[in-house]
Amino acid sequence: MPGGYDINRWPIAVPPTPEEHPVTWLWRLAYRYGLSVSATLRALDVPVTQASVPLLERRLGSFIDRIEARVGPHPFFPDDAMTHRPRPTPLVDRHLAGYLNRYRFAAIPAPTFRFCPHCLEESEGAWLRSWWSLLPALCSRHRVLLVATCPGCHTVPLSTPAWMGADTPPWQCPQITRAQPAPRRRRHRCGYDLRSAPTIVPGQEQRRLLEQLRDLADRATADPDGTTVVAALETTHTERLDAVWELMDEAVGIKTALGTDAAHADLFFSACATAMAVLAQLGPSSAAATAEAAGLLDPSGTHTPILTTYRARLRRHNPLLAAIRIRSLEHTLSPTAQLTLRTASQVPRYPAPYLGRGIDNCPEVLPGESRLAWVPQLLWPGALSEWIADDDIPGRAAAGMLLARIGTTRAWSMIALDMGFPASFAPVPPALIRRLRRAGSWPQALAVLDDLTTKLEHCPPPIDYSARRWAAADTRRLRRAVLLAAGREDHDRDLTPPQVQALMGSVWETYTGGDLRYHPSLRPTPAGSPDPLAAIATDAVAVLHDLAGCPDDGPAQWVPT
Repeated sequence: MPGGYDINRWPIAVPPTPEEHPVTWLWRLAYRYGLSVSATLRALDVPVTQASVPLLERRLGSFIDRIEARVGPHPFFPDDAMTHRPRPTPLVDRHLAGYLNRYRFAAIPAPTFRFCPHCLEESEGAWLRSWWSLLPALCSRHRVLLVATCPGCHTVPLSTPAWMGADTPPWQCPQITRAQPAPRRRRHRCGYDLRSAPTIVPGQEQRRLLEQLRDLADRATADPDGTTVVAALETTHTERLDAVWELMDEAVGIKTALGTDAAHADLFFSACATAMAVLAQLGPSSAAATAEAAGLLDPSGTHTPILTTYRARLRRHNPLLAAIRIRSLEHTLSPTAQLTLRTASQVPRYPAPYLGRGIDNCPEVLPGESRLAWVPQLLWPGALSEWIADDDIPGRAAAGMLLARIGTTRAWSMIALDMGFPASFAPVPPALIRRLRRAGSWPQALAVLDDLTTKLEHCPPPIDYSARRWAAADTRRLRRAVLLAAGREDHDRDLTPPQVQALMGSVWETYTGGDLRYHPSLRPTPAGSPDPLAAIATDAVAVLHDLAGCPDDGPAQWVPT
């Protein structure tokens, strides 16, 4: 227009207040024009009828241009408040939502509006973004706890889309009450003046707990993987905050503690105080004792179970709480549990959780565990020479099984099957453990095996022992490799059946790192003249590698350094 007036622009401006939620600003705009929120959206040409608060916020972000064309540009819009994604939630809420997602909680509770009656009165009905929360919170201005439910109808304001049809002021409860007068031509709304809702001034302990949670969330945001020390154990800021939620979940149930009435708020603060007290201890033993006094860290529960079977992998466990629980019980655990939970490491831990669904989602490598592909049938010479001589073949074989159990829940029978041991070998590993325990050297041997596992995890062997064992299990393939190697021009000799049998055994031992006494069909046989047969055996290993199509490109033999 020549005069600078836009006839499409709404004449009355309703500027947003600092930190106001965009949805409730829309409510104030609708009340100023005497409309309901739904009618206001129709007038703004925004196709939204009934929606929850997060969905409505996203829809508003999709139609910023239309809204600005009607009501004019405000500081509210360029402030990235109305985008396709909701505004950032408070840090504590963000980390709580991340915890619920990481630990795979079903039916995660949705945030709700909590409010400060004094702020509503001073701002004429402006609801702040920070009030959209899962947790009890404190008004930073008036130092009172935010009210979660309407005192009139005892429901959460704006918890259902029905409020969008109300033309009530934004300081009155728009919820539809259950008791409806007859005839039901018009739905009855609560209408309670939320500015007059009674408030609770939190005690010093409650304020301290909220400040501690906020401080932990700030640290987890600034440096999520940064290290800190809790109960003499090194952990990260994120794991520390997750440990608080885990303890609260074990104490009262995290979703129960997030309830909106006063009783649930008391449960939240009591569970939070217990969790903070556990993590404030100076060592794992005192932390475990404090938790046990409150009925937490139950060894037979779901949060910190003492298990050595696959059930330990069905749920994610907090590393800090796992270390506290395992460290406090490490001297009473069985040797199998000590191997599985890696009590000899600096930070004991559960095996990595398996959270996939279906065989196609099964991970090939899980961190912190020993892989069967790393372990030969006989543990490498010198690995445990302080307790097991290099010529002690049964001892080295049993030590290989112990190494294969580090950090895993695989059964002993599965380890024995993959490593090619006969059923008669079953008593040998327990006998080795008893021998080491009687000599008082089991903790030292356990530490050496754990260190070896860590070394192999950082620098895996170039040999896939498991694949080689299965590839060389076919004696016909072994025989063919020997005959092909003997028929080469540089050898070109005819072998007698005993020599072929001897070479097959030598090739199998070299290729798999095993011993013939544990092979189901081959037996040690005199080999005749050793030198030419040794050269044939070396070539036969390379031929067998080609015939088997083994996935590794490593040498015939390998020893960790």
